[in-house]
Amino acid sequence: MQCVVGKFIVHDNLPEHLKQGMFARPGTYDCIMRYSSLLPKLAPDSAPAPRGIGLKIFGVKGEKIWGEDKETQDWTMNNYPVLELRDPRTTYEIADSLERNWDDLPTFAKEQGERKDKDVSCVPTQLPRQHSKLSHTTLERE
Repeated sequence: MQCVVGKFIVHDNLPEHLKQGMFARPGTYDCIMRYSSLLPKLAPDSAPAPRGIGLKIFGVKGEKIWGEDKETQDWTMNNYPVLELRDPRTTYEIADSLERNWDDLPTFAKEQGERKDKDVSCVPTQLPRQHSKLSHTTLERE
């Protein structure tokens, strides 16, 4: 697993409609970002496939959607227009199926097609393979 440790900065010049939750006031938060992909085995970055990142931000106070008392906020992002991994249980089930059936993708597809949430869990298989579009990012170092 590859992670990046850094700072997440909320600037003071946000438009009024964005000043909500952790963005209500300017501040700096410690964070960890994890690179991820759907593939359970290593694959070169040049191979077109879904790619994503997970971002955990520390020190975020306030009410949480699920009533957690942790002072963190977690973000999941990817480069395709659906997030089929909507909660920990779904993520585990789909990842477990993929790992068990990595060398037998028809069986993986069959298992996904039998899920109650197949309308969402099968969407990634209907998308064209794509390369990530990279953008310039500025990282602040300590």
